[in-house]
Amino acid sequence: MSGRRTSAHAIWTAALVLFAAGAGCSVLISGGPTNVCESDDDCSSARCDLDRSMCVSEPSGSYQVGLEVVPAQDPLGGTVLPVSFAPFDLAAVGERDLELPLGTSTMGHVRDIQTGASVAANMRLSMISAIPGGPTVDVDVQAVNEASEDPRRDGMLVNFATQILPGRRYQLVVQPTGEWRAKRPPIRPMAEYLSPEAGVARIDFLTYPNFCSVPEQSAPPSDGCLVRVQGVVVDAEGATQDGLILRAVTASGRVLSSTMVTGENAELGAGRFELVMFQADWASADGWFLEITPSAERIEAEGPAPTFTVDPAGLYEEAGIVTVLMPSTAAIVTYEGWVDAASGAPLDGASLRFTSTDIVDDATGVVGRFSATATTEAGRYQVRLLPGTYDVLVTPPAREANLAVHRLSGVLISAPASGSMTVGGMLFEVPERVPLGGTVRTVMGEGMLDAQVRANPRGTTFGDPPVEVARFARAAVTATDLDGRFALPLDVGVYDLVFEPPVGSNFPWLVLPDNPIRSDSPVTSVYDLQNPVVLSGTARFTGEGDLIPVNGGEIRAYAVLEGSDGRSRAVQIGRASIDADGRYTLLLPPSL
Repeated sequence: MSGRRTSAHAIWTAALVLFAAGAGCSVLISGGPTNVCESDDDCSSARCDLDRSMCVSEPSGSYQVGLEVVPAQDPLGGTVLPVSFAPFDLAAVGERDLELPLGTSTMGHVRDIQTGASVAANMRLSMISAIPGGPTVDVDVQAVNEASEDPRRDGMLVNFATQILPGRRYQLVVQPTGEWRAKRPPIRPMAEYLSPEAGVARIDFLTYPNFCSVPEQSAPPSDGCLVRVQGVVVDAEGATQDGLILRAVTASGRVLSSTMVTGENAELGAGRFELVMFQADWASADGWFLEITPSAERIEAEGPAPTFTVDPAGLYEEAGIVTVLMPSTAAIVTYEGWVDAASGAPLDGASLRFTSTDIVDDATGVVGRFSATATTEAGRYQVRLLPGTYDVLVTPPAREANLAVHRLSGVLISAPASGSMTVGGMLFEVPERVPLGGTVRTVMGEGMLDAQVRANPRGTTFGDPPVEVARFARAAVTATDLDGRFALPLDVGVYDLVFEPPVGSNFPWLVLPDNPIRSDSPVTSVYDLQNPVVLSGTARFTGEGDLIPVNGGEIRAYAVLEGSDGRSRAVQIGRASIDADGRYTLLLPPSL
């Protein structure tokens, strides 16, 4: 891993501030290497931008850049929403003006077509970035349980309101609440916003359809109706089981149905459930599962129990009612052990998470998953678990910046043959983090003072076989000293490394994507800052009549990278302030 050399001539500048203090005076001297020039002779192979008095580069390789503007305020007093712009080729652009749409008040009504009733729901509205792989923006939605009339739209009913940007794509998740949680499934429409009328737009397609006749599993998918899945949960002895939360989910955990607790609906009876889902999901070739989780009340009354999933195709059915077997929880054990730091000292405040995906109940044959957490006190932990094989993740407390996340798989926990149900647990020894160190410098070999060094984890594995603990790597940040040196302890993982010079230094960020940090290979290197590619322009709001300058805020630049899986992702490579006239100047790296 190595940085890239810059061709800039960097000279030291200092700010000398004099101020009076009583009868005497004080002198404050601060500064660091700054990219300034008076002629091309000061810039070696680069050129001097005389208007900006800095050495600048041309792009040394073409790459795609997307911009995002975060205004300081909305000119109409509405909600401030970041605006992203489709990526462009950095090699072809030096000046880029940006036009931001004004937000539009948007109202709508979630209703049930069968009853005509308003459906109480929580809504999550996410604006999809125009930058491939860019950050989505969660948009605040004000929802009410009872619909009210919209005075601006001839008394039409509304039960949610928000503000969105025209011409943008959104992902909306409507999650019914209250009594509707057990009656209707989530809705996940993809919405592309069209031009508003009189400054107000409505979303009225959020309607739950009628129930269709009970379809065959091979029926063609259709979003035009809802279906019911009815059943009962019993134990190995045939006794009905209340206090269990049921819902239909995909293999990835996406919820497809309403959510119901057995025994909550007296009309259905003990242990009974009825789930509602769209017919298209019910008949999907991708398949779905029943997920059964003990409620908090049941856990309090009977102790821990696993969450388990059941393939509905394998369930016994009689008269349209499926029977689900609930595994026994009689074999719960108390697992006790210790966590030590790398020094051998007991580690207080460490968190442990035990996760198993193959908890097997001998009485019913049901296979489920179970997880539990614990926190150490003076190095000791205690947790209640079902016998099984677990993956254990140990995370040291934040104050222990030099200790790493530790993961151990295949930990077998068995019930004792007789007597006490307390089992002596393992001693987990938390290793130290891997040191990442080096020097951030200019082309003249001067260390960059106060550069921020960030390690952003990718959440992916590396190696063959994969190093699974890398998925749990944590972000870390530090700053360089007077000589540009830094030390940053890291978990084992894959990181995007970002070196951000201080504002006013006239150097761009240095961004090094996809760096694996291994437990056996500490990294020390020199990271050279490059001369910037300058991108400037004016950001304005598009309103009726004249364009309105964006008065303050921030602009962010993202490089679009292609992953080995063919997916695009966006990595931030710079940012700059926007002035009162909407002007901005971004200093970007000439290559990645």
